[in-house]
Amino acid sequence: MARRQAVTNYVTAAAVATKRMTIAIDDASVSITDADGRVQNLLTHNKKIDGRAGNGLIKLFTRNHWDETTLICEAEIDFGPRIVRTFALSPGGTELRVTTTIENQGPPVSLLRFYERPFGTQ
Repeated sequence: MARRQAVTNYVTAAAVATKRMTIAIDDASVSITDADGRVQNLLTHNKKIDGRAGNGLIKLFTRNHWDETTLICEAEIDFGPRIVRTFALSPGGTELRVTTTIENQGPPVSLLRFYERPFGTQ
């Protein structure tokens, strides 16, 4: 029962939009800080990484990689759903499009969020 709740919490957190994101990119990783100050450090080497979430109750596998200028982040929960998030800049770079797709037993559910670049930033 606790594992099921941990999976539900993980999927819900992945689907909830943050009001703001700060993204820093370097050669081998991307760091994303949300409006609440939570930081995700994503290695972009396209290697499968074993991990745990939900206070250790969830075993998952993650993989992050670039497809040209789009960052693709995949998370597969052991005996659970698969979550794919893509981060893509609009033509001209003024808007970030974040798509979250949750694949489970039924048809996939996709959520699309748009973030505008703050005025005066690069």
